[in-house]
Amino acid sequence: MRRKIKNEETVTASSKNLRKVKMFYGNCFEEITDSYFVPACLNNIRNGRPYDEFNQMNLTKYLTINKASRGNSFKNNPAYNSLLDEFDSVIRNASHHGAIKVAQHNVNYIEYRSGDAGGWKKMSYATYLFKCNAIFINFTKVIFIHISIKLNNINS
Repeated sequence: MRRKIKNEETVTASSKNLRKVKMFYGNCFEEITDSYFVPACLNNIRNGRPYDEFNQMNLTKYLTINKASRGNSFKNNPAYNSLLDEFDSVIRNASHHGAIKVAQHNVNYIEYRSGDAGGWKKMSYATYLFKCNAIFINFTKVIFIHISIKLNNINS
């Protein structure tokens, strides 16, 4: 994962304990999107605006928009767009709405869907674990930004 070697198709993992981790991606997605306001505000400053003024809204409005859209405010900034490397609202929705299950004929795969009307998609359990690691690494990057700012304020 750290070396960005995508070998999840050659690695197998049994999803027999899926119930223990099926909410991980969705929970991490929620936490990271709740924390995106800091890189978004820093991006505002980088673009010559007050920290709480976006192109089309203020910070108060930003905090009410759909969480899946919060990264749009900094996705074109190379310094922050890597925070979106793993960011899949379909997997988040499946995770949070109980729509992830072990594939019927192969425990090395999971099936998931977004919403009651969505069709079931399939991915290897190893791929799901890879995606969980990737979004967690992105979350740690966002938290590092938060901690760096906090430490800078303490030391000032």
